[in-house]
Amino acid sequence: IEVTYIMSIMSAAEARKTVVSKRIAKSAILKLNMDEPWETIQAQLLVKIDHALSPSQIRYDQYDIKFYITRVLPKPGLSLSCKTDYDLMILKARKLKDCTVNITVVQLASDDDKENDREAELVEVAKPKKKAVRTRRDPATLPGNVNKNRFIQELRDEYKCKKPDSACPGTYCFDSPDGNHIVLSHAHIDCWASAMLKDDDSATLLKPPNHKLFDPTNSISPVIQRRQALLAAQNPTAVAPAPPVINFNGAFDFLRPLIPHAPAEHVNPTPSIQFSVTLLPSTRLAGPDMTLEIFCTTYGLSPKIIEKFTANDYLHARFLRFILITELTDMGFTRGEIAALRDA
Repeated sequence: IEVTYIMSIMSAAEARKTVVSKRIAKSAILKLNMDEPWETIQAQLLVKIDHALSPSQIRYDQYDIKFYITRVLPKPGLSLSCKTDYDLMILKARKLKDCTVNITVVQLASDDDKENDREAELVEVAKPKKKAVRTRRDPATLPGNVNKNRFIQELRDEYKCKKPDSACPGTYCFDSPDGNHIVLSHAHIDCWASAMLKDDDSATLLKPPNHKLFDPTNSISPVIQRRQALLAAQNPTAVAPAPPVINFNGAFDFLRPLIPHAPAEHVNPTPSIQFSVTLLPSTRLAGPDMTLEIFCTTYGLSPKIIEKFTANDYLHARFLRFILITELTDMGFTRGEIAALRDA
C-alpha cells in the first residue's frame, strides 16, 4: 500500500517572523510504500528538505518534524523523530481509505542564528522610539459634520424664498402652518440641521425644531425693536386719565352773579404737523430695486452719500425704505444730504 506524504517545509528565518500570516513555507510531495523501513523514510525526507532549503549542512536533528492526519490526528500533530514515531504514523495511516499524511518541517535555529538574533534585539532596543504623530483630521470629513452639511443643503433647497425682494428681504423662508412667514437666517438653518442629526423625529425636513428661534413672538430683530420703540415714543397712544367730574344741579345758576366776565381771547388754530420717521414717507411707493451706486448716479446724489452707505453695509436701494432719519444722522449725514435723499 502506497502512502502519500504532503510536506510543508519552513526555514528558520521564516519561523522567526512574529506574524504567522507572513511566514512562507515551501511544499513537497513524497510517495512511499508502507513497508519501507524507518531509515528509508528518514533519508527521503532529508532529500526533500535539501531541495527546498539548500542548507550548508543537513542533519535530521536540525529540524522539527511532525505529522498529522486529517480527521484522525489534528494539528500540530505528533513528533516524527524516531522509529517508534514512524510505526505509530503507519498504524494510523492503515485505517485510511486514501493513505495521505501531512508532514511539517521547521528548521531549527543554529547557534550563529541565535547570536544574530540577540544582536538584532540589542540594536532594536538601542533605537530611539519614534513618537507617534497624530494627524489632525479635517472636521468637514467627520461623519456628524458630513450629515449636518447635507441637511443644511437640503433645507436651503427646500426653503428658498419664492417671494420678490420687495416683498421679503430673506433668501430662505419657512411658512409655518399658522401663516407666519419666518425668514431663515444662518442660525435658523444651523439649529434646524443640528436637531435633524438626533434622528428622533423632533425635527425633520418638513418640521422645524421646538426652539425659540422658530417662535414668531421672538423673531423680531433688535433693529426692528428699536424702531418700534422710537415710533411709540414719538406717537404716544396712552392717554392720561381725566380727573373725576362732579356735577351739582343748580350750583352754576346760584354762583353766576359772583363770576367776573373775562374778555374773549383769540385762539389761533394749531397747525397740523406731519412728521415721517423713516426716510421714505408712507405716502410714497418704493421704486425699482438697484445698487446704491447706480441709485446715487441716477438721481445725481453726492459721492459722499454712497461712501457713507457703503461704510454701513447698505448695498441696494430697497434697503432705504427701512432707514430712519435718526439713523442717517448717526451715520453722519448732513441735513442737505438727507433732503437730497428724500427728494430722490
